[in-house]
Amino acid sequence: MNGGANGNNYLLRLYNVAKNNEVTNQTVILTNQAFTIPNMPSGDYYIAIYDAAGTNLYYNGIHSTVHPTRTTWKTNAATTNWNTWTNWSDGSPWKCTDVIIPSNCTLYPVLVNGDSNYCNNLHFEPNAEIVNTHYLTYSQAWVGLALQAGRYYMLSAPLKDTFTGDIFIPASMNGTQNNDYFTTLDATSSPENRFSPRIYQRLWSHDAPGQKIKGGTLTQVTVTPDKTNWTPPFNALNQNYSIGMGFSLLASKESVASNTLTFRFPKVHTSFKYYNTSGQSTSYSESITRTLPGRFIHENSNGITSFPITVNVTNKIAGNTFLVGNPFMTHIRISQFMTDNPLVTSVKVYDGNSNNSVIKADGTLLTNGSNFAYIAPMQSFFVTVNAASISLLVKFTETALTQAAGSSGMLRSTRAIGSSRASTSGRPALLLTASIGNTSSQCLLRLSPSATVGYRSSEDSELLIDNEMPPVIALFSIADEKALDIQQLNDAERIPLGFSLSNPARVQLKLSHDGGDAWSHWTLVDTEKGVRTPLTQSETVLDVGILSTHVGRFYLEKSNK
Repeated sequence: MNGGANGNNYLLRLYNVAKNNEVTNQTVILTNQAFTIPNMPSGDYYIAIYDAAGTNLYYNGIHSTVHPTRTTWKTNAATTNWNTWTNWSDGSPWKCTDVIIPSNCTLYPVLVNGDSNYCNNLHFEPNAEIVNTHYLTYSQAWVGLALQAGRYYMLSAPLKDTFTGDIFIPASMNGTQNNDYFTTLDATSSPENRFSPRIYQRLWSHDAPGQKIKGGTLTQVTVTPDKTNWTPPFNALNQNYSIGMGFSLLASKESVASNTLTFRFPKVHTSFKYYNTSGQSTSYSESITRTLPGRFIHENSNGITSFPITVNVTNKIAGNTFLVGNPFMTHIRISQFMTDNPLVTSVKVYDGNSNNSVIKADGTLLTNGSNFAYIAPMQSFFVTVNAASISLLVKFTETALTQAAGSSGMLRSTRAIGSSRASTSGRPALLLTASIGNTSSQCLLRLSPSATVGYRSSEDSELLIDNEMPPVIALFSIADEKALDIQQLNDAERIPLGFSLSNPARVQLKLSHDGGDAWSHWTLVDTEKGVRTPLTQSETVLDVGILSTHVGRFYLEKSNK
């Protein structure tokens, strides 16, 4: 400061705006024309300078912000602004601040180019997100991932240097990795564990590296995709998950009590050991080379992200379906993704029972899934194109990034599906929902004069069924011997329906459409019972009895009246 006598005491009266102008008085010596106040609590201060007795005011209105060393984004934050003090538990962050982004927030931060978006370390709790992390200056990120045991998820890695061997929870933590926040997860703090939970990983249309201990020797094997295009689960510790790469993962809890298993990344181990079937580690190991663990996977080696990001996804054998991973710690808007990738005709996410599918028709998205408009962070998804190929360039743009707080934006998991309908551009649509308890499958039929009765990949969505983990129930229509979960057609007299069930069970079938539309002139026919049910009402609900997998018992028939 200018003025004042070095060596003299002065009274500093600090008004903390962040705490309703709470007043703190500090007597401080002026040294080299500067005041130093140690251990000040975080706050947004306006400062008045008095003589030591507090009688004479020399200067008023100095503004100084003391940022916290740790702060948590509020679950009820009023805005998405990173730098709004009141959006944080202990005030807004700066370069000195470790930041925690919790689960279940009403709003999450949206970073804006040109703003001062800083933190030191950053931790995401499960299902948390930040839009536009490429505008954040940070040191390292940690990510939590919560999965339900016993079902496959479609996943992708958000951090660099993520390997197959990283997906474990230390045995002492009983299914929840609970190290202190910002702990370096190495062999000491995060001891390797391959059982309880046991992890099964698969690749889509790629050979996977595998290892077997045979005759006392570690032997490398190649695990190839089966007829479903998935590999069987493979045993390898050093398969790197690169940007945009999707994979499938199931966690079996074994002796863990909880059905929810919580993992944390990044691991920084430099080697992993193989275990035998008795759960004992062996002398066989794999070295792991990492260069930038804890940095976002979409960055280059200098920490810079340049849009658009283009990822080349590949298939072992030419096909129309590719698996793509979301590389961001935020949601992707499916509508914008399909606009950015005009070759893509459909997007699918497997939810543990069935496919949530989206296609674009007449410029409008059609979906057979409730609230399926976004791809979650750490989610992988299928894309379908018209022409079979072994590679596809996929584009990600900043415009596609968004947040989707709430359950509709989380990783797709088995759940009861509501009866909400997608916008259908004024074309009559029929939504069929087959349910067994709380597990449901949906099929969408849409009448359109520009469509055909037969199957076209550009207008329909083919059902994908995972034979290793068959769905509890799947409902589909049939065209050209293909099972479809979204079908468009211009005119038809009959639409065959099919059901796939893992075990025989009692099924409830619901058929929903807009009252008085063209579907009011259709009838559901049950050939086994000889029952005909007109769809004159906007919603028809039937107990169709105990079903097993079959095709042909049920069909929809158009009335000639």
